[in-house]
Amino acid sequence: RLHAVLTRGEEVRDLLVIQPIESAWTLARQGWRGEKRTNDYDQKIVTLRDWLLEDNLDFDYGDEEMLSRHARIKRGAGGPILQFGKAEYKSILVPEMLTVRSSTLKLLEEFAAAGGLVVFVGEPAAYVDALESPRAVETARKCRMVKAQKSAVCAAVAESCRRVSLCDEKGREIPATLYMLRED
Repeated sequence: RLHAVLTRGEEVRDLLVIQPIESAWTLARQGWRGEKRTNDYDQKIVTLRDWLLEDNLDFDYGDEEMLSRHARIKRGAGGPILQFGKAEYKSILVPEMLTVRSSTLKLLEEFAAAGGLVVFVGEPAAYVDALESPRAVETARKCRMVKAQKSAVCAAVAESCRRVSLCDEKGREIPATLYMLRED
């Protein structure tokens, strides 16, 4: 019975986090695994993930290559929705990236122009399609920008993405609790 409850229906997540794997690959070369810059970048990705999960903000990662082929913006009852395959998102979070695809920036610009929430964390990418460009900074200025701090990041997306709140007696989110929301 537990298996049936945990697998029936569709998973519900309102937040899409752009997967920064292409930025990570720009750091790959012989001996890269032990380098401070690589380890620091990897830790930023892990830290952002932990901040969201500790604040009970469930999310999916969106691969830039797949987004370029399968994402589209549609009108929802409460505003714009990013449809990505069968999933639908109300907000997009852009982590600190070294490079970003021009197709991703175009999608983010269109979503923000339609009234969707796009949040850039920390410094926007200095490279677009692996070439130096100010375009990511220009796009970020059209969206919401927050410092790379847990409180700022979580507050920026909580209003549009929080469906479940698991709080202690003081109203603080309980960080050691994970959940999966499903619609059936």
